This record gives sequence, structure tokens and C-alpha cells, in this order.
Amino acid sequence: MSVLFALERKERMTGSRLSTSKLKYLIVLNALDQEDHGVRSTVLAKCLQVSRPSVHSMLQRLKEIGCVEKEHYGVIYLTHKGREIAEHYTPQFQEELQDILQKAHEA
Repeated sequence: MSVLFALERKERMTGSRLSTSKLKYLIVLNALDQEDHGVRSTVLAKCLQVSRPSVHSMLQRLKEIGCVEKEHYGVIYLTHKGREIAEHYTPQFQEELQDILQKAHEA
């Protein structure tokens, strides 16, 4: 059973859904970590133009649902599940993703 199918099934059973914010974090993490070296939380905060505490809070939620792993010193890795979700939804958020990455590059 695919990760996305299992996730969608669980969402239907529990009534929970991945929020747009969670999807945005996963998609940006995937874009920043194409070589599986991880992403520092400070880089993620800068790209998303949010505070480090906001990033920490969202990462905790993403970790609880098995989408990310986080090292003690701030390096974040997508799990297989997180990467599969990000890759599935990236086409729907492509324009927004390009804007986020462009603004981060300009800063």
C-alpha cells in the first residue's frame, strides 16, 4: 500500500487532514534537500519568512506524523513518507514554491 493511500485512508478515518502549512513545509524541505544532506531549521525559517519557534513547532507536528526526522542540532531530514507526500503535492504548489525560493535567494 502506498504511503499516500495509507495517509488518505487515515485522514478519512480520523477526519484529520494535512494542512496547507504542513504541505508547504514538506514541499520547501524537499526542494532545499535534493541531495539528502538535510536542512538546518534556520535556513527553513529564512525561506518561509517565519520565526525559528514557528519552525520548531511545525517540525514537532511533522515529526509526530512521521514526515520528518530532526537531529538535536537542528538538521532536518524528510522521511520516505514526507518526501513522497512532498513530491505528490509539489506540482500543485509549484508557483508558490518558486516565489518562496526566489525570495530566499534574494534575502
